[in-house]
Amino acid sequence: MTPESALQFLHMQLEQYLRERETTRKVLAALPDSGADYQPDPKARKALDLAFHVANSDKAFLEFIVTGNYGGKEDRAEAGVTKPSELADWYMKVTDEALAKVRAMSGEDAAKILDFYGAFQMPAAAYMTFMLTHGIHHRGQLSVYLRPAGGLVPSIYGGSADEPWQPSA
Repeated sequence: MTPESALQFLHMQLEQYLRERETTRKVLAALPDSGADYQPDPKARKALDLAFHVANSDKAFLEFIVTGNYGGKEDRAEAGVTKPSELADWYMKVTDEALAKVRAMSGEDAAKILDFYGAFQMPAAAYMTFMLTHGIHHRGQLSVYLRPAGGLVPSIYGGSADEPWQPSA
């Protein structure tokens, strides 16, 4: 990628992420505190742990895109998130902070090849797509947890039984 194309791609993916981020916020906010320990199977994560993974991974990927260092190992205690009702606001705050840094990147920064644990070597901007697909995957898992955990499923890409689709006028 040239610096110019990397920066253009980065900004295009940022617009997509902003749309997905609002949906992620709604899904995170839909997990009730009483459902934090819901676990559909012994091999599955507990609901709050999965929700934190969704939120923290976006933060970590945005920071990785800027710094080249992936810090996705932060735990909930370090982040100060002890219950689901704290997570959506935390998510918006930390991603707002990280997004400001991503928006300030130069074309050269966006085109720089970053190594992700030896598994991928891509331009920094290309990790926006990886972050989006990773987040959508885990957000889908979390949305399946919501009803059994006592929550309501928000509209995601269309209405749900709990939140019918409201087309824009």
